[in-house]
Amino acid sequence: MAEKNNFRPGQKVLYSGKRTRNLQENNEGVIVKGKIDSRRTLLVRFDNISVYIPKDKLQLVNDIVDEVVIDVVNEITEPTPSQLKRRVKLDQWKRVNKLKKEKEPSKYDLILKNRELVKNNRSKRMNKREEMRQSMQDNIYRTECDKESNKLGSVYRQLDSEIYKLKEEIKNNSGKETENKEKISELYNEQKVLKKNNSILKFMYSNGYYTMDAHSPSTYYDLCLGKKVHFSPEPRVMEVEESENTNP
Repeated sequence: MAEKNNFRPGQKVLYSGKRTRNLQENNEGVIVKGKIDSRRTLLVRFDNISVYIPKDKLQLVNDIVDEVVIDVVNEITEPTPSQLKRRVKLDQWKRVNKLKKEKEPSKYDLILKNRELVKNNRSKRMNKREEMRQSMQDNIYRTECDKESNKLGSVYRQLDSEIYKLKEEIKNNSGKETENKEKISELYNEQKVLKKNNSILKFMYSNGYYTMDAHSPSTYYDLCLGKKVHFSPEPRVMEVEESENTNP
């Protein structure tokens, strides 16, 4: 046997690797010159297939270089019908893919489009946020109820005037005293609720949240972008049953 490093085109070799779908052990082939020039793999032509095989899986039959074999193996053979069919399909796929890529926008166009979208969303969110801020500011001004600083909003003053009218009716006409007192108590409760809501609005306004519909920053920004946000009408209350083994 000759050394494995002396492989040359035209030499006959035996395949000593594992059996595959196309190759069996001790298949005899001829080394040919392939498109890939590698130190570790060689293109070997067998009866009906050419395969790149590592040198460690080949054994030389002899050192004789058969020039006739080289000429026969290196001839350009006609493709089989199945190969022609595959080539046609490949050419069609390449043509369709090329047309598709030509119609698609370039990467830079997509970047510009994305930048424009981000810019529009930013301006839309900024405008909506300013609109909500102005609306909350007006709502705070209308529901102001600080008598010590003499800051009373229109809603609070209206409730105050109704209470004053009812007290005057009680003084002038005692027949509706019970009914008017109930109305006055209801108006006082409305003022308490108004004070509480006003303090909540002030707290949210100072922290930069200009709507009471959003329960989280993500839904707040969705509202700013004009997206539909689903809010459950009532909070879900889960009842926890105490186990029998828990200590009192």
